[in-house]
Amino acid sequence: MSYEQDYILRLARQLAEVVARILGLGRTGQLADALAVAERAYGDLLGLPAGLIDRIDAATLLGLLRSPDEAHALIDLLEAEAVVLEASGDTARAARRRELATGLRAARV
Repeated sequence: MSYEQDYILRLARQLAEVVARILGLGRTGQLADALAVAERAYGDLLGLPAGLIDRIDAATLLGLLRSPDEAHALIDLLEAEAVVLEASGDTARAARRRELATGLRAARV
């Protein structure tokens, strides 16, 4: 297995764990904690600056990612955060996350 394949598998595993944690925190009503985990994941795991998700379009976002696997993982992260944002009453940001996820999917990543 190449270094790149190993990196991608580790990243996918880490992001799956983060998504599960976000959804778990959301289900138990720990919405602020869930959102904090999501915000950290964008930077720590995907290298995206804080707050960028609120200001970028899907095509530009796709260009910042290193692989299609990162894009697939980001789709899951965006959707998990959207669930929590909606539960917290922030429907505008939830819709924005879903819009980005849809845009990434439409790019056929």
